[in-house]
Amino acid sequence: MTKIALPVSQSFEAAWPRLRGVVGAFTLRSLERVPQAEGDLTAHWNGFIDDSFERQGTPEVFEGLLRLGVRLLSFDLGPSCERVRMEEFYLPESPVLSPEDILRIGKAKIAWLRERFQGLVCLENLDYHPGGAYEHVCDPDFIRRALEEWDAGLTLDIGHMNVTCHQTAMSPEEYLGRLPLERLQELQVSHANAADDTHGLPTEEDYALVERVLRIARPKYVALEFYWDPDKIVEATRRLHAIARSARAAP
Repeated sequence: MTKIALPVSQSFEAAWPRLRGVVGAFTLRSLERVPQAEGDLTAHWNGFIDDSFERQGTPEVFEGLLRLGVRLLSFDLGPSCERVRMEEFYLPESPVLSPEDILRIGKAKIAWLRERFQGLVCLENLDYHPGGAYEHVCDPDFIRRALEEWDAGLTLDIGHMNVTCHQTAMSPEEYLGRLPLERLQELQVSHANAADDTHGLPTEEDYALVERVLRIARPKYVALEFYWDPDKIVEATRRLHAIARSARAAP
């Protein structure tokens, strides 16, 4: 059954009391801020291929994941360089890797990870930007190949998808059709403004994409990634709950 996940953001305390009975999971960005509420826990780290993976994966972090019973851990599928810096988006500080090198590095990291974490491991689609750090990893055919070779789940970020489609002149329908939606475990929903992943409030077009995805796949979690206005968070989260409930009822 698909559960609605509420990110533990700056608006969490104001929004959560009004969403009891709607939310069944919580998405952590830090193990230092864990809600005292009943529900599944998921967590997200940033880079997977770059060297931030090793910095994030300390023994203390894995002990925390185990202690809390985190059920799903997701990473950005990328970047396509082993060293990057973050400005408005990733920029390369080392050569762009080939697809084969990315697959090799990712396979080794998945094996290392699964020795330490027994829950679901998912990779999230990135939002394509020119410059080198997003080569290969944003292409839906490469995403399919990577997830199949690594036997990993998919976290689909609607905003990231829309940025990639804008930057590459691809339609969302084509992008979705080339993804391995049978591996979808987590759906993240927000609005992107053309090439800018603004994490805005979803539009009617974004909700239509959510409905389209949920007609095809049954992810374990759907999460709103808009963080700034508790009233709007409550309204949009309730709408996602209604969409997910309708999808479950459909034949």
